[in-house]
Amino acid sequence: MVKNAKHISLLFVVGILLSVHSFAQKIDAFARVSVVPREGVVRQAYKVTITVHSSTWFAKPLQFTNLHIDDAFIIPFTRTVSSINYINNKKYATLSFYYLVFPYNTGDILIPELEINANIPPEGGYKGEPVLIRTKQQMIKVKPVPSSKDENVWTVANNITINDNWSKNIETLKVGDVVEREIIITASGTLPSLIQPLIIEKPEFTSIYPREPELQDKRTDKSANGVRIERYSYLFEDEVEIIIPEEQILWWNPTTESLYKRTIPEKKITIKANPDLAMMESLKDSLLAMSAPLQTTEEEPFSWTLVGLLLIVLLLAGYFGIKSLRYAVRSYRKNRIVYLQSEAYCFKQLQDALDHKTRKEFIRLLYIWFDKVRDSGQSASISDYLNWPERDIWEDLIQTNEFDAGLENKNQFRILISKLRENLVVNNTQKGRLRKLNPV
Repeated sequence: MVKNAKHISLLFVVGILLSVHSFAQKIDAFARVSVVPREGVVRQAYKVTITVHSSTWFAKPLQFTNLHIDDAFIIPFTRTVSSINYINNKKYATLSFYYLVFPYNTGDILIPELEINANIPPEGGYKGEPVLIRTKQQMIKVKPVPSSKDENVWTVANNITINDNWSKNIETLKVGDVVEREIIITASGTLPSLIQPLIIEKPEFTSIYPREPELQDKRTDKSANGVRIERYSYLFEDEVEIIIPEEQILWWNPTTESLYKRTIPEKKITIKANPDLAMMESLKDSLLAMSAPLQTTEEEPFSWTLVGLLLIVLLLAGYFGIKSLRYAVRSYRKNRIVYLQSEAYCFKQLQDALDHKTRKEFIRLLYIWFDKVRDSGQSASISDYLNWPERDIWEDLIQTNEFDAGLENKNQFRILISKLRENLVVNNTQKGRLRKLNPV
């Protein structure tokens, strides 16, 4: 009986020790998600920070897939930052990383669950063990950008600067001069593709030929920043005083919840006469005057006068031939630049993206085309230009992964964007703009 009691006591002690060991070997790890802000406007930057906590330490770097959200551009800042936090007087080692989310539609934006693979030693242990940690879903409420005095405000940023440069001194311009103007828009807190394009007003007696804008991504390890550079060639056609209108850009600051404006003031310039053009007319007159006596001059065995006239004619013919060739080359280049900036070219790129590009590239090209064809006073929501059955189909396709599902869905996209173009262009006052050589 005593012997059995000893065995029972021994087993009881062993059981207690195993329980203590099991308790000491638990892994206390979890993740928290913060979203700043929780409510804002479309195209605003929302910071989504994910912090992983461990009551011991991290034996290996975290492994996770990048965040994916429908109807939003996402910039990952996935370099982890370590720190120490205390929760309920308990010490935790933490690793944090974050994303910037830019919604391009209004409504509720769902930030989905994210799986994180970590390697963490249990409490009381020393060897890392694999752990799967899941974050909780989050929601962002996205509203339209407020407008002011019927002005459609599209850009959302912390700050914007705008300035311009000219390739020549505009105080000494002459008739026939071609000058390149470069307008630089620098924005902090947003992407270069989310900076609103300018709509340049054309002065009288001047032709403007735009070039394709240059977008520069200037993000840092903490924020998104962008630069949009627009270039225009001005051809001055008459000897007059010209006013280059002011250019302005509006933006909404989500921090101060206020509308701001930056302006390039208007410029008055005087286009002077071009002596080279007058010399060309003089050369033409001289040629006509020298050619007239040929009708009454008697035939001579050899005439140095005739040789001189022929030489002048050949030189002038070569001169004007070269000028004509240069003019033809310049005209082709200008027409090509205009075409590359046209709605038709953007729409062709959008159609090609259905067969050759990813869903993300298709969405980017869609909004480039949409911003070009849409007037500033029109709605910034694509679905507003479709009827209800088409709108439902569009929402189903654009908000899911149906883009890559097969030929049938891509054909639906093709039909819908053609209908969208018809509603925006063919039945709109913009119809005539498609056929103009200079769309500005």
